[in-house]
Amino acid sequence: MQKFIPIFPLQLVVYPREKLNLHIFEPKYIALVNDAMAVEKRFAIPPYIKNSISEYATEMEIVSIEKTYEDGQMDIKTKGVGILRILHVVEDVDEKPYYGAIVKEVMSPIEDRVKLSDDFIDLLEKMKDLLQLSKPLFLDYTTLNAYDIAPYVGFSIEEKYRLLSIPDEKSRQSLIYYHLKSSLLSMKNKVEILNKIKMNGHFRNEVPPKLK
Repeated sequence: MQKFIPIFPLQLVVYPREKLNLHIFEPKYIALVNDAMAVEKRFAIPPYIKNSISEYATEMEIVSIEKTYEDGQMDIKTKGVGILRILHVVEDVDEKPYYGAIVKEVMSPIEDRVKLSDDFIDLLEKMKDLLQLSKPLFLDYTTLNAYDIAPYVGFSIEEKYRLLSIPDEKSRQSLIYYHLKSSLLSMKNKVEILNKIKMNGHFRNEVPPKLK
């Protein structure tokens, strides 16, 4: 089914079920959030990679507006609810300052369940040990899917986007598994992974790309 949705391009990838706290400061995206709250509390984040809006985006639900500042800036809590394929970017949205898109929903990526293999769980445990984490990174392996794991394995933005565009859970898990298997010993992205863990719950001050 096709539909229209406001879009908020950012130089990051968000997955279904992932929580993202954002500090909204640009006037056009303040308007986007206010308009989204007045309708269905939804917008989309397409990754902005190599100076272009990507074909696949994550549909986001605004969970709450945590704080509104005197100048209109705000802190919002959001979560990913699904994946969309962008069919057409709409640059002029009824005199609105932000872009929108005609999109098609990608069918039920969250419900695609594949049990993690014992080898995969063993790799995740080794990653935890190498990072010297005092607490478990994941509390229950039986409920995890690839989207839950991907933010913590040190993917580049291109690798994160590749995972977003893969249509089945088995293939998504394979991508993460072989990435971990090849990079675990060097842990080149150790600082990035630790920062991701540390930043959970913080409001991110992401600078949107200049589209106009």
